[in-house]
This record gives sequence, C-alpha cells and structure tokens, in this order.
Amino acid sequence: MIRRLHIFCPICIICIALLISCVFAFNSNASEEGTEEHSNASVSYTEDSWSASRIAVPAMAQETSAVLTLEESDVEETNTEELATTAEYQLTDYEREFVERIVMCEAGGEGTRGQMMVAQCIKEGMLRFGYSIDEYVVNYQVHYTSYSNVTDEVRESVSRVFDDGERVVDERADLWYNPAITPSQWHEEQQYVTTVGSHRFFWMDDNSAA
Repeated sequence: MIRRLHIFCPICIICIALLISCVFAFNSNASEEGTEEHSNASVSYTEDSWSASRIAVPAMAQETSAVLTLEESDVEETNTEELATTAEYQLTDYEREFVERIVMCEAGGEGTRGQMMVAQCIKEGMLRFGYSIDEYVVNYQVHYTSYSNVTDEVRESVSRVFDDGERVVDERADLWYNPAITPSQWHEEQQYVTTVGSHRFFWMDDNSAA
C-alpha cells in the first residue's frame, strides 16, 4: 500500500503541473490575442467620404464685405452708364480739403467703409444738383472740422471715392444721419439705402429735394 502511494503521488504531482502549465499557456495566448485585437482597433479606421469641401465658408467681416469697386465679380448688374458718369470727379485742392474736413467730422471714427460711404454721399449730392462744395455744405447742412484734424485714413477714403471711383454700395445715396445722436423723422421718410456703423444712409426723394 505504501509502495503504491509512492508511485501514485508523483504521478498526481506531474498531472497537476501539466494542468497548471496548460492553464497558464491558455491565459497567455488569450491575453496576447486581446492585446493584438486592441492594438489593431486603435490604429484601424475607415476613411469618411465627408470632406472639407462641405464646410461653409466663414462670413467675411463687415469691413470687408461691402462692394467697393465696380470690377468685383459679385457686383449686381447696375446701370453702368450712370456709375461710369458718377465715377469721374476731379476735385480741386480746395474741394478736396473741404470734403476731407466733412468726412473727418462726420465719420472720422467710423473706419474706412463708413468714411467712404459719407464721401460717396457728398459726391452724389454735388453731382445731383451741380453744387460746388460750398453750396453742398449750405444746402445739405453738413458739418466740418479743422483741416489739421484730418487723418491719413480719411484722406485715403476720400481719394478712393473721388479719384478711383470706388463705391460702398451701388445704390445712390446723398443723405445720412446718426439716430443715436439726432433722431430724424424727415430722414426716415426718404429712400433708405443702408446702414454703416452708427449712420443710416438715404437717397433724398425728389419731392423733398424740390
């Protein structure tokens, strides 16, 4: 009996060792497969057909969104004869100084677009009635400042409108006012054109002009 136990015990130990070895090998293999699958999952991907071409183009800033030249591709069809006529105006030195003083006083802090819009109104008003700059100041009742206060930005804005024929809007406009400073029902009864900065711009009705 004792001899049989001596033989049976080693056999049991060997079997247990083989069983443990098999279990360890199985766990190790499963772990490696899981790691491989995880590795493959982390680097594999499916390329999406959605592309950047679907992204909407960001809206442009207000300062750059206005049509400033007649050559721009997005300018709506307009009366080119009329625009060509109004695009040419040779300022004398005296007129240029006066226009710059008006623009500086009325829109010096409005940025290039606001300054150009005021300059465009001055130009339209002078051409509309054949006014000299002095007559324009009296009849349109605009204000002006000392020439020493005029900035280079204002000078450039005036030059772009009068010398280069650039426009902020295609529509004609010859009136403007700041409703936050001086509310005006009379202006609001005219033909509204656009708002730039703190100013609202209009084209004077013929009945009002008469």
